Amino acid sequence: MPALLAVFAWVWIALSPGAAPAVEPVQVRVAGSIEVTGENRYSARAQAFDQALLEAVLAVAREMLPQATFELEEQRLRVDLVPVAARSVLNYRPESAMEIQNDPGPPERTLFVVPIVATVDAAQVRERLSELGYLGGGARRPSVALVVRAVESPELPLDAFEQTLRRSLSAQGYTLVRPPLRPGRGRVPPTAPELARALGADVAVDVEVLWRARRMGAGVVGGDARVQVRAERASDGSELARLTFETPAYHRDAAEATARALEALEEQVVRNLLLQLDRNWQVLDQPQGPLRLILVNVREFAEVDAVREALTELIGADGAKLRLLGPLRAEFELSSTLSPGSLQDRLVRTGFPGFELERVRVTSDLVELGVARISESEQPDPAPPAWRQ
Repeated sequence: MPALLAVFAWVWIALSPGAAPAVEPVQVRVAGSIEVTGENRYSARAQAFDQALLEAVLAVAREMLPQATFELEEQRLRVDLVPVAARSVLNYRPESAMEIQNDPGPPERTLFVVPIVATVDAAQVRERLSELGYLGGGARRPSVALVVRAVESPELPLDAFEQTLRRSLSAQGYTLVRPPLRPGRGRVPPTAPELARALGADVAVDVEVLWRARRMGAGVVGGDARVQVRAERASDGSELARLTFETPAYHRDAAEATARALEALEEQVVRNLLLQLDRNWQVLDQPQGPLRLILVNVREFAEVDAVREALTELIGADGAKLRLLGPLRAEFELSSTLSPGSLQDRLVRTGFPGFELERVRVTSDLVELGVARISESEQPDPAPPAWRQ
């Protein structure tokens, strides 16, 4: 029954007509709980599930707001974010069994607890916070190619550290164009600039982690972790951020010692990277005029119209104008707060009826995409376009 409930809830969320495009997924672990009383003994499960969705959205909102603001406004946020909680959660899975627990406070109270791992669309949460006046407006954020790699010790446990960086960048409005490529054995992983150029990202963020281990005696393993970060604008290599942090850590288990060191550095790395990126990108990225979007290999006007409709949803009804329509080619002129790399990434990940868009090239004022038709055998079951889901 819980598995059936999970599938039903996922489908309901995905097909909800009010949902916005899923462009900034952030994964969180939360739990919803509700006190079990005589009045709600049959509805406690559903109420706890709704509470878990709200907790997931609140976890993302917490990353977007100053700590003092969140703590002061938390109760108000719990009311204001209820309308978008269900549609902002893209999918979820139970982390453990739903169960009734004794309240850690008054022993006579019992709680129905629903722990979940949820994927939340940070873009929808940010939009809601902006509507409510919690966030300032309009500075655009670039798309980012992020590579986190170990130096000298390829087996370092970096997944948790990398996810923290990704979640923090996404929560602040940066579009992560794609997870970093995982090369096979013997292959050299790409650097962030190489990945950014391949994917058309605006910014390359390269993170190198070095662990120097040393034995301390009595079964204790110690060492020093050093994290070096360099961010640059992909178009010309202009440096946007550079930072280095080190810390020692000790434990009887070598992997745990490394994990503790990285956990101790997370806050410093995230805070300084976001600060330098925000200030330097806004200075260097001065708009030079309207953005051009070129579609090549166009066969039908329906394809152009579908892209125009997607642009309307992405950047606003007055932001896109069709300037040229010719053989195999269409060109739009855009007024957009999205950077070229972010716009490219969103369009490539948008579902269209019968075709998809492929990357061709991106510059500071131009995005060029190819139209690739999908065969009937490859097409999914009929469904609304992705930007309407």
